[in-house]
Formats: sequence, C-alpha cells, structure tokens
Amino acid sequence: MLDIRSGREVLPGQVRVSESPKLLFRTDIEGLRALAILLVLAAHANLPGFNGGFVGVDLFFVISGYLISGLLLQEVRSTGAINFAEFYARRIRRLLPALLLVISVTAAVATVLLTPAEQLAQSTEAAAALAWVSNFYFAFNNLGYFAAEAESSLFLHTWSLGVEEQFYLLWPPLLLLACLVARYMKKSWLLIFGYLSIVCFVLSFAASLAVLSTQPSWSFYLMPLRGWQFALGAICYWVTATNEGQLGNSGRKLFLPDSDRVRDVLAWSGLFLILAAGMFLEGKAAPYPGMRALVPSVGVTLVLLFASGTARHGVGRLLALPPMQWIGRISYSLYLWHWPVLLLGGELIGRRGMLSAAMLLAVSLLLATLTFYLVEKPARYGWSWWKRPRVAIWSAFSATLTILAMSVWWTQGAHAWLEAPEQQRYREARFDLPIIYGMGCDDWYKSAEVKLCRFGPENAPRTVLLLGDSIGAQWFPALARIYGGGEWRLLVLTKSACPIVDEDIFYHRIGREYTECRIWRAEVIQEIHKIRPDIVFLGSAGSYGFSSAQWRLGTRRVLDAIAESAGKIFLIQPTPVLPFDAPACLGRQAWRDRFISMANACSVSISESGETANALVAAVDGLPNASVLNMNSVVCPDRSCVAEKANHIVYRDDRHLTAKFVASISSEFVTQVAAIESAGLR
Repeated sequence: MLDIRSGREVLPGQVRVSESPKLLFRTDIEGLRALAILLVLAAHANLPGFNGGFVGVDLFFVISGYLISGLLLQEVRSTGAINFAEFYARRIRRLLPALLLVISVTAAVATVLLTPAEQLAQSTEAAAALAWVSNFYFAFNNLGYFAAEAESSLFLHTWSLGVEEQFYLLWPPLLLLACLVARYMKKSWLLIFGYLSIVCFVLSFAASLAVLSTQPSWSFYLMPLRGWQFALGAICYWVTATNEGQLGNSGRKLFLPDSDRVRDVLAWSGLFLILAAGMFLEGKAAPYPGMRALVPSVGVTLVLLFASGTARHGVGRLLALPPMQWIGRISYSLYLWHWPVLLLGGELIGRRGMLSAAMLLAVSLLLATLTFYLVEKPARYGWSWWKRPRVAIWSAFSATLTILAMSVWWTQGAHAWLEAPEQQRYREARFDLPIIYGMGCDDWYKSAEVKLCRFGPENAPRTVLLLGDSIGAQWFPALARIYGGGEWRLLVLTKSACPIVDEDIFYHRIGREYTECRIWRAEVIQEIHKIRPDIVFLGSAGSYGFSSAQWRLGTRRVLDAIAESAGKIFLIQPTPVLPFDAPACLGRQAWRDRFISMANACSVSISESGETANALVAAVDGLPNASVLNMNSVVCPDRSCVAEKANHIVYRDDRHLTAKFVASISSEFVTQVAAIESAGLR
C-alpha cells in the first residue's frame, strides 16, 4: 500500500484497516435504498401511476457514489492509504454470493420453463452477468431497456450491477490519483478530490448527452456515460464532509444552509422530485437518461444533503421508519430476485393483473428475506474463513468460473435440445416471413429511400399495390396467390414500424423521432400518383399509441392524398395482438410436457373492435372508393385467437402472422374483398 499523505510505502501489517470503514450512521441512506427499490418494483410490476419507476436505479447510482466515496475517503483519513485488496474483497462479500445464488436458481428454473431457443439467449446473458459485463452485452446488442423484447430477458436487470462494479474498479484508482496530485501540488487532498468529482461529472454528463441521439443504448447502459451520477454522489459526500469537518480541514467551507426549516424544505423538494420522476417520466416517450435524468438525480442529492438534519421530523423521519429501514437492508437481494420471479412466475400464473403481480412480488420479498439472512449477511459478517482478502478474492474467482462453466454446459445443452423436431418446427415459424424481406423492399429505419418491389409482367394491364408497415406486409403471401396471374402486376411498398398514418412517432428502438418514416411516407404518396394502381391494399399495426382522433384524421389525410390516383382502396384492419409470443408459447408447451403435463395456454379471447378499429371505419367515411377490410373474423374466429390451428402456426411472434398461414387463408381474403365490392365499392 502507498501512504498517500507521506508518499512512503506501507507494509500491510503496519496499518490497521477495519473490516468496513464506518460512515456516520444515517438512516436516510437505507430509507433511500428502500424508496429506490420500491420504485423499481412498481414499474416492473406495471403498477398504475409509476411508469417512471425505473429511475430507482438512478437513485442507487447516486447513493453508491456517495457511500463508496465516503468509505474510501475515510480510509485515507484514518490510515493514509487505500487497501485495494480489502476494498475489492468487501465488494465481493457484499455482492457476489447473492448474485451467484439468484443466477443459479434462475437458470435451473428457466431450463424447465423456457424453450431451448429461449434458453440460448438466457445462457449468454447469464454468463455476461456473472462477468459483470451484461451492460456491455445489452448496449452493443441494441437491446433497448424499454423495448418489448427486453421483457423476456431474465437477466436484464443485472445491467446496473455491471455499471456499479465497473465504477468500483475505476473509482479507487482515480481517488488515489487525486491524492497524489494533491501531494504534488501541496494542496488539500480533499479539495482536489472535490475538483476531480466535478470534472468527472461534467465530462460524463456531456458525453452522455452527446451520444444520446445516435446511440441511446450506450448512454443508458455504459458506465462512463452513467458515471456522472456516481460523481454526483461523490460531490454530495465531499460537500457534506467538507462542511462538517469529518475528514479534516480542506482549506475552505462550502455554503449550506443551517436553518432546520430551510433544510427541511430542500429535503422535501428532493423527495418530491424523486416521486415526480417515478410517476411521470416515460422511458418510451424520449431517449433516457439525458437531461430528464437530472430530476431524480438532483432529488436524491437534495435528500442526501439535507435529510440528515431532519431525523425527528420531515423526510428524515419518514425514511427512518422501521419498514423503510428493513426494505432498505434487503434491497439488494430484492432487486436480484424480483425480475426473474416476475418473468418466470408470470409464465406459470400469468402476468395479466395486479393480483398476479402482487403474488409474485410477495414471493420475491420472501426469497429476498431468506437470501439476506442466510446468504448475504453471513457472507459479509459471519463467514470467518472468508474474511481474509486473498481468500475472498480467489474463492469468488473460483466460484464464478464454476458457474460460468455451467452456463457453457447450459448453452451446449440448449443447442442439443433445440434439434428436437417439434422445437425446430416452432423455431422455423419465427422466420416464416414474406419473401419481400429478402428482396430489399423494406429498408426499416436504415434510410428514407423508397424501394419498390415488383412481381408479375411489367406490361400487365392492371396493377395492385400493397402499402404498409410490417403488419401490412404480412398480407403479401395472400395477394401473391390472388393476383399472381398474367393480368396483374403486384407492387410492394412497405417500411417496418412505419404506420400509414400522417402522424409523427417516437420510435423507442432508435431512441428518437422516426423521421425516415415521415419522409418515406410523403415520397410514397408521390410514387402512387405516378403508378396510379387499380387497387391499393393498405395496412398498419394498431399499437402505435395514437389517440382515436390521430388514427382517424391521420389515416384520412393519407387516403385523401392517394384517393384520386387509386382505383379502389382497401384499408386492412390491424390483426389482434397476443399477450404471448406464439412460437415461444407452443415451444414451451411442448418442452414442458416432457416434465409435467400442463393445460394449453396458447390461446386467448379478444374483445370486440376497439377505438382504433372504429377510427379506421370513420376514416373511410365519405370516400366512395375506399373501404375497410376486416380479416380478424378469419384469423380469430368467434373472437378466439389460437397460436396454432389446422396444422398451421398462426403467428410468428405476438402480432405478425406467418406467411404460410396468410397464404392458406387467401380464399377467405378473396371472399371478403368480393363481399365489399358487391356492397357497392366503386
């Protein structure tokens, strides 16, 4: 070890370092941890009014910056050195045992409940979580935290643990650097640390904002771009310690109000900012973190700075309540357990209401309590054999390698299990797409270029055009069968995730407004004026979050723009969205039957046409050559949607129909079109 104050080398035996350097005991820390985990639980359980509960992780980051900085600075103050081995050993005792337990149990349960195809992804994520790099895995695989596909990732929540562990690796050396610079400049080491924290805050926050529009997943997941929140916690501790003289005289004082009333108001303001963020921030509405992340971050900073003086009243008293203290103590284990329990438990009892969510959260709470008292607490304070840093580090390394080896075995097993015929059939259904995707017709968000795919003879006397997003594009196999003769030329203009509705949308996958969609849609309208097709089939998904008025008016503006250039226009109603992924559900059913026979859960009853369907009917009102084509009575007869029928897998995910199924109902498609035409469509 290096004595930072004198610059001399110090042998480990010459300096006594306590098991855990003590911060001034503050009940508001545990209370803030409780508030953070409660916000996260509320968001993940879809509790109404807490869509922004994901900001609980922001609170954890700021709190960690505060606590870790305090522990390290107090160690420097008391010993003149940083015992890196002891510091990392404490982090291992604190974090690793519970993580290994949760990952192992989750993997074992997933092996039974999930299909081999799903297990492949989960095993890779488990390995990344064990190596504390799952945040890098999710960032560079562009798995958006708020994307629908993220809801199937059992280890998604471990991204924040990776961020924290990477902070633990980097912050002690940076603090050491600050102290060495202070000794060289003959300045107060505490003052230089404060300046370092401020510089880290500014640089990290600026970098986060710089990449937010182009790489939102990097800004969300990567530690250097989240480091400003840890630095904010460090600044908070620096301000407090400087003014209270906890670490000696830094050479100057920083102004903080002494009035209890003022401190109370500021603490309440911080709590208000935290709750407002948890209730009103919407992750899918705009890229996150960005400037919006300042709201919860500043909120927790105000509480840390000012709640400690309100222990007998106000925020301090609220956070010191016994239930808050208890939840705060078990918050780490509760964070680890809640997400896999919600996902895997939801596979068994369903995630369709508050009752099931409450039951699953109760299970999470029970598991967290057992883990805290039987694993987490003994690992930190009770296992005498594990108190030596070298023993802790090497045993943790060995245990991690063992679990990593098991994850490799899990991956290999999933590959082998995937070869079962029924699993292959369900897997192939996921990729049963219209052939247009292999022809470059759909450029998605990669550009706004209009790419037209042509089928049939160029000199055909009649032209039919398919226009839409991926839901519109799913009808291509039926149109190819119906209009595949020499009399017809079939043209395709589609762009995935781009509704044929004259409204701008924020696309969460790219973390910004989908400008390519707006530009493409306008150019497509001009292309239709040139083509002048005899028939236009137009379709969009119904899940864009538009209001009824936006659906009606936005669709009508598109119809008005193309009505004079098209002979007949058929506006295809969106197909129902399933509450499950069809191939995955069928695969799970077949897989679980190997272990235990379960009732078929791959079906659902749907309600009558909702606001979107009614808005589309209203949009064609008054247009003599436009009508609504509703195939949902064929897709889901008697309002019952099933994942498989008549030896056809109906859906390739939770909303797109398979190409084979669409082709199989082409005769019903013709019947529906003929019925509309006979009713008077010109």
